[in-house]
Amino acid sequence: MPVNALRALLGVLCMSACGGTTTPPPGEGPGYPTHISTPSSLPGNWALDQEVTITHEEGENSFRAVLQKQGDQLTMVGLGPHGGRAFMLTQTGTEFAWETFLPIELPFPPEYMLHDVHRTLLQPNQPPVDGSTELRFERYDERITESWRDSKLYERTYERLDGSPSGTLVARYPDGLDPSAPAETSPPTIVTFENNWHGYRVTIRTLSYTPITAP
Repeated sequence: MPVNALRALLGVLCMSACGGTTTPPPGEGPGYPTHISTPSSLPGNWALDQEVTITHEEGENSFRAVLQKQGDQLTMVGLGPHGGRAFMLTQTGTEFAWETFLPIELPFPPEYMLHDVHRTLLQPNQPPVDGSTELRFERYDERITESWRDSKLYERTYERLDGSPSGTLVARYPDGLDPSAPAETSPPTIVTFENNWHGYRVTIRTLSYTPITAP
């Protein structure tokens, strides 16, 4: 892959993870909590083939990715323009491993990408027990507001309790997110993640969903 294409891909990945080029120490990035669920605590085993589009102040970029959860391991593989692997990020328990096939270093802690995946697709989803359409609660120093309709989640908003950074993260599910996804059913075809802390918007299109049967 040409160096310019590599730099463009890194720019996309950086926007999707932290919205900038400064490398904060692990666990100290603005809005990135030190707490994260272990894969084994999440139900189901599955693989998602996805197309990711990042819209930011400099334009728009897209890349393909495969996200797989099996047992106590969560793996994200980023694919280059011709289908070759650009990187592989693995979470095992609470530990992260990073392998890159790019001749350029990432300008941010790579595990931040999985933090956004957890926020968008892997949070526990339980509709309000009283049948209301809005649910508010606090988790990991964040205030979370969810909008529900017909037992499906349509929007989830995150806001830091200490106001640093200010503003919100907003995950939207136009077709509704079933509480069993992605453990037992495919997530919606289109999911958007709007990061008003760092000024970018991610559109995730799920191309295929494959349940993984335990051996």
